[in-house]
Amino acid sequence: MNEVFLSLNGKGSRFFDLYQGQAPGATAGYLIAAPRVAILDPGGSRSVPYVLEALEKEGISREQVAYILLTHIHMDHAGGTGTLLQELPQAQVVVHPRGAPHLVDPSKLVAGTAAAHGPQWEQVFGPVETVPESRLLLATEALRLDLGEGHEIRILETPGHAFHHVAYFDEGDRLLFSGDALGVTYPSMAGPKGQYMIPSTVPNQFDPDLMVESARKLAQLPAEGVAVSHFGPYALDLSALPHHLERVLTILTETTDVFVRERGGRAESSPEAVAALAAILWEKVRTDMEQQGIAQEAGAGVPYDFFINAGGLLHYWHYRQTHPA
Repeated sequence: MNEVFLSLNGKGSRFFDLYQGQAPGATAGYLIAAPRVAILDPGGSRSVPYVLEALEKEGISREQVAYILLTHIHMDHAGGTGTLLQELPQAQVVVHPRGAPHLVDPSKLVAGTAAAHGPQWEQVFGPVETVPESRLLLATEALRLDLGEGHEIRILETPGHAFHHVAYFDEGDRLLFSGDALGVTYPSMAGPKGQYMIPSTVPNQFDPDLMVESARKLAQLPAEGVAVSHFGPYALDLSALPHHLERVLTILTETTDVFVRERGGRAESSPEAVAALAAILWEKVRTDMEQQGIAQEAGAGVPYDFFINAGGLLHYWHYRQTHPA
């Protein structure tokens, strides 16, 4: 298991690879080793063994875990919550009020995952177990979680990636757990100007304006580091992120608009259309990264994120046409 300390001035939070789909370096889980232990975004049920292994390596008993903090309920972040909860007898699940009902009855979550990821979704994420309503704690901005030894957790509503998305800020360590609110970034996306973030525009609640608004909100925090779900910890310049995300979102939405209009204004989400748009989006972003001094191999395969992002952008295009402001 690839487990390392966050390189943030010796702070105690740790991240570990969830090996989503058995692939390393795709999705990270986090552990706040305070007196009242918290696990953030445990991933799908196939990732539960890696979460339990992280606890064991830290010498933390399963009874010491007080909270499972969910940034949102998408399968790669929360699909294994019900399974993990069976191993953590004292833990409460902290989740946005809009997401809570879909943990108690995950049927719509499963259907949405199958629509976005195809029939192989269960092979990647694993089966979904229900979460007892009695073990839910609703994540609102009025709620503060005191984990002890200065680890007071502040909750911030951050829609844009999903309506039910929240971020968590550890005020003691000044560490922001951003989930997907600020996008995704990987080690290969680093350059002289810093880390390149790609907005996560997955179906079906993506909203670019809310995403930028949430980034501006998070940029006001006195954060010394950002813990990103895809993938790992980065000392990102939060103050520059809202402008960056707004600029990249403009590239993505304008490219999608041209793509759909060239196809006669049909925002279809067929596998062929999604694949075609994903390839165009990746080329646009790859070119933008090169302009930022980040070299990406030309002709390489399209990253999986872009297939999911393309589906979300097509859905948003259709929604915008049928729900004009």
